[in-house]
Amino acid sequence: MNRRRLLFGSGALLALAGCVETLETDSTGTSPESEDNATDADETASDDEHEDDEHEVPPAARETGRDVLVVSLTGDTETALNYVPAAYFDSVDDAEWEELVEQSTPPEEVHAMTLENAISDDEFVADLEADDEFDGTATAAYVLEFEVDVEVDGERIDRPARVTVLEIDDEWYGWAEQFSTQRSEPQAAIDIDKSDDTTATLTLTSKPDDVVVGVRGGDIDDSAEYQFDAVGDSLTLETSDVGSGQFSVIGHYEDDEDHAAVVSTFTLTDPAAWADVTEITLEPQTAGWIGVEPTHIEGVENPDLVLEEGREYTIAQEGGDGAMHDLQLWDEDEAVVDDYATELIDDPDARQELSVTATEELAAYVCEPHEMTMRGEIEVVSEFDFDN
Repeated sequence: MNRRRLLFGSGALLALAGCVETLETDSTGTSPESEDNATDADETASDDEHEDDEHEVPPAARETGRDVLVVSLTGDTETALNYVPAAYFDSVDDAEWEELVEQSTPPEEVHAMTLENAISDDEFVADLEADDEFDGTATAAYVLEFEVDVEVDGERIDRPARVTVLEIDDEWYGWAEQFSTQRSEPQAAIDIDKSDDTTATLTLTSKPDDVVVGVRGGDIDDSAEYQFDAVGDSLTLETSDVGSGQFSVIGHYEDDEDHAAVVSTFTLTDPAAWADVTEITLEPQTAGWIGVEPTHIEGVENPDLVLEEGREYTIAQEGGDGAMHDLQLWDEDEAVVDDYATELIDDPDARQELSVTATEELAAYVCEPHEMTMRGEIEVVSEFDFDN
């Protein structure tokens, strides 16, 4: 077994170097280096008694994790190397250990750290014990997740930090994972239930307390117009209210609306939007077809097409990423309907058109070489009857 892969695969990556003037830990309010580094007790996040109640981690493991994080954040690579189990991993050389512990993007100061979570890594221990070349006896491993109060560009911000600690032959070792002063993307989870192409019910299943989640797209310009109040809340969107097109569920931090991330996307299609359509243009991208026209599918990935039976259409592919693409119209059995297929081309400046009479056999449009990603649904209706 490659023990270097084990160590790096367990999350140990190069992280950050820093300069710490005053540091509080979640146990004593001081760094392990000196009582002179203590700050006001008001900022101390917790104490050992509270931590014992919340995290079932041996005190020696917590202490090792804190010590490792302190020396890592202060850029003390020499001391950090004293915490790694080098004697048990002959295949990892000194330069690789230094890469493991050396940090790269320092904050200006580190003010406090709090142990937020501890995850037992039994798989790591089992992998070591299964390695015949491993000379020691590994009995426990944890990933300790801290929240660290750091100062960057004169502003105090909280950032996560992770330390792996490993018990070998009754001694604890550890190393800090990558620490970044950059804020991670806001996270959230959404359940999307589409009863039909015109209606979607969204349920917020999880999010951090400091993340705001809303919906944008169609006729919704501001995600605050359709925003979830709390986990478990649901929103129902109908094309009659929000229009057609691709919609995005957006998450952003309460104190930073510009730092947003797309949680999920979905498409709503109002059949009425297709009533006057006779020309459809799609842009071929290996990751998926992108709607160009009509306007209500512009920018939508693999948009659903709604056609009226018997009507003549021009369906075209134009532009693209320069890869080999074609455009084929398939039935439900994935067979080409009425020879509706273009030639394979890789010219992003070319335009290829199919003259199509809509029939009930049409079920999908596809790029054959990339059918796993470049495939969209076709719905053929007998007529656009908006009174019923």
